[in-house]
Amino acid sequence: MTTRTTFLGLGAMGSALAAGPAGRTMINLTTTTPGQARELAATVDAEDYAGAGQQSLEFTEAALASLVTASLEAGVQVDVLRPVHDIVRRQIAAGHGRQGTARIFEELRSTR
Repeated sequence: MTTRTTFLGLGAMGSALAAGPAGRTMINLTTTTPGQARELAATVDAEDYAGAGQQSLEFTEAALASLVTASLEAGVQVDVLRPVHDIVRRQIAAGHGRQGTARIFEELRSTR
C-alpha cells in the first residue's frame, strides 16, 4: 500500500467521523476489508480511474455535499470534509466527473 492510499484512507475515516454513528460503521467496514485497500492502492499506483466498479467523483460530490449539510445542521465541524469536497469539485470541473474518486490523488500529486 502506498502513502497516497494511506492518506485517502485516513481522509475517508476523518470524514466518516464527522458523520456520527454511520461514520463509525463506515470506519469498521474500511478497517476490516484489507482487500479493498489493496485494490485502491493498485488503482492509484496504476492511475487507472476509469475501471469498472469505482465510485465516480460525481457520486462522491453528492455524498460529500449531503455530509457537509448534515454536519453543519448537527453542529459538527466540517474542517476535514470541505477540503476533500473542494478537490472533488475541481476534478469534476476539469472534466473527470465519471472517473473514480481515487483520482483526487492526481490533484494532490500536482501540488507537490
